[in-house]
Amino acid sequence: MHLVSEFFDKNEIDVIEYQWQYIASNHLKIANSIRKFFMVIDIVYDNEKSVIE
Repeated sequence: MHLVSEFFDKNEIDVIEYQWQYIASNHLKIANSIRKFFMVIDIVYDNEKSVIE
């Protein structure tokens, strides 16, 4: 246990890299959740106030 704690004391954990690894390994679950979210929200489009031409 002492060796393990020394290992983690000497190594910095890259939080950003960990987050990208999580996203890469769970991308299908994340995409499905995002899809369900956009299916539920009510998106209103006003053609007269749009910045898109």
